[in-house]
Amino acid sequence: MTTAETITTAIDKLTQLRAIACGTEPWEASPEGVTSAGHPVVELEGGGCAYWSDGDRDLVVTLHATIDAQLAILRHALVFVHQTRGAASHEGPSIDLARAILGEDA
Repeated sequence: MTTAETITTAIDKLTQLRAIACGTEPWEASPEGVTSAGHPVVELEGGGCAYWSDGDRDLVVTLHATIDAQLAILRHALVFVHQTRGAASHEGPSIDLARAILGEDA
């Protein structure tokens, strides 16, 4: 994949994941797990909530809160790639982020 394709694919994946995630309100770590507007975000079949450690809850909440910033970084990088018509090498944090989102080695 080209740099532009990698970044575009990462933007699409992250946007889709955000769209299908539980809850549209910001996520919060609570003793009950991870919640959005007071409702469980992670539910198991039968209505029970998954157990996460305090660290897991805090990590998931923190990462969820960074989605918009990640998308902004990727979109900025994509503009740069298009402005340079792909002539400039775009190795660095933005392409590493895109690869990480896609599950590739950065």
